[in-house]
Amino acid sequence: MLVRRWAASPFFPRLIFGQAQPLFDQLVEAQPLANRPVWSDELYLELHRGCYTTHGDQKQFNRQSENRLFEAELFATLATLVAGVDYPRRPLEIAWKQVLFNQFHDILPGTSIGAVFDQANQDWQAALTSADQVLHHALAQLASHCPLPPAPLSGAIAVRVFNSLNWSRQEVITLTTPPAGFWRALDGLGRSLPTQRVVDPQAQAAALLIAAPRSEEHTSELQSPCNLVCRLLLEKK
Repeated sequence: MLVRRWAASPFFPRLIFGQAQPLFDQLVEAQPLANRPVWSDELYLELHRGCYTTHGDQKQFNRQSENRLFEAELFATLATLVAGVDYPRRPLEIAWKQVLFNQFHDILPGTSIGAVFDQANQDWQAALTSADQVLHHALAQLASHCPLPPAPLSGAIAVRVFNSLNWSRQEVITLTTPPAGFWRALDGLGRSLPTQRVVDPQAQAAALLIAAPRSEEHTSELQSPCNLVCRLLLEKK
């Protein structure tokens, strides 16, 4: 319908429906291939500069937002199934729309004007904030249904670490510690774990880099949300 309207307009050339091969055949007839220029390089517009590196923060925001919303949706779904809480459909929908809008082809590559990125940064932050709120609420609900066993050491603080992937894995994690004293990390049996004391730049507080032990094995057929939990202990040295 649109093609017919354009064909009837004096501002557009004549438009017809067709296939690619007849078009290429007509181009070859009009000018032999030997006389045509050859481009042997990347298909990149050399006058549209800076797309790969300009505003790298937009690409970082995009990856962080997608990952955080995935985890928020995952654990919110589990919390709905296990704890019976309402699924946060509306905040997740708004957050996803903010992220998807910012994937516009001049925002994500970094080729918009400054005012666009001022608004985009506000939307990225809003989406991340919503995802964090949903995620933390869901984890709190799940944690209440995954009681921790008694700590094998007096004075130790039990910690739950959730695994959002569907296979057992071992990772280095950052865990903010209580303000007073020096702390070390132990596994659920009281065995010391490799740790390094650092400063958490986000919390502006002391933290531990911990080589967390493997989470428990679990399958796509979730038998218990507690299978997603790795149990750690913090002990004051």
